[in-house]
Amino acid sequence: MYRRSCGNTQPAGVTVEIIDGEDAGKRVVSREDNGFYMIEFVRLNQPFAMRASKTGYFPLVKAHPGIVDDSLGYPSNPHRAFLVDPAAAELTSASRLAC
Repeated sequence: MYRRSCGNTQPAGVTVEIIDGEDAGKRVVSREDNGFYMIEFVRLNQPFAMRASKTGYFPLVKAHPGIVDDSLGYPSNPHRAFLVDPAAAELTSASRLAC
């Protein structure tokens, strides 16, 4: 799983958390070097909602239909990507154009 921000830069320290479903409360902070994150041991076949947030950025909530195994027993849809944008109050007119 990964996330990125406006302009394809990857802000460090984005909190990604499950906010609804059986695994609600699980959270991680994205990596400093590449923006990837991984929430481990999520229950199979259970839909859930996730939020990505960081001070100075708009929080983003996305639903996930639930992780399922493929015919070989491997997770077939474990990914959820987030595009977090800087909060409008903190954007300059030049950076607004870049988004």
